[in-house]
Amino acid sequence: MNQCINYLFIMENCYFKKFEVIGTTKDEAKEKAGLNLMVDATQAFKKWNQNNAANEDDIREWLKDYLKKKKFDKPGIGAFIVTQTGVSDTRERPYKIKTIKYDSKTHTAEHFYVLRDMAGNVVGREKTKKAAEQAVREYITDYKENVNVYHEWEPKEKNSLVLEGTYTPSKGSKPWKLLVFGYVTVD
Repeated sequence: MNQCINYLFIMENCYFKKFEVIGTTKDEAKEKAGLNLMVDATQAFKKWNQNNAANEDDIREWLKDYLKKKKFDKPGIGAFIVTQTGVSDTRERPYKIKTIKYDSKTHTAEHFYVLRDMAGNVVGREKTKKAAEQAVREYITDYKENVNVYHEWEPKEKNSLVLEGTYTPSKGSKPWKLLVFGYVTVD
């Protein structure tokens, strides 16, 4: 009793759904639908729509009848109508690269005198050599262990932005738009 009944709008664990999906290619749009799309109903819908002045309810009934006629009125199965054919991006270089101005003040590296114990762990950090000497005296006095001082450099700004790359499609390109309809299961 887990199957859909065609003439009810909301059924047990299943309901009719009509929605639009967009993709750069027809196949990508079909994958985004989430239903197993069995047939392209575009031509049948255009032919029916020419002969009928249809409102939203009439279109919804036609979609349900179409699924019933094709025997696709089961959960997870649907069909689609192409509402906009896409034009693929034909640019050879569909990108724009912007170089960020290099600011020497923010990128200049700072130097430190780093105190490390014999295992290599950092135990102190000082800005000047004289302060590092004082820190060595205090560390050896307090902990009675050997310590080494290394002169290390660090940039002021670690992740410096150098380039910005942006995708710029050709002006005539447009995505595919599909009107997808079918019976969706609710968990």
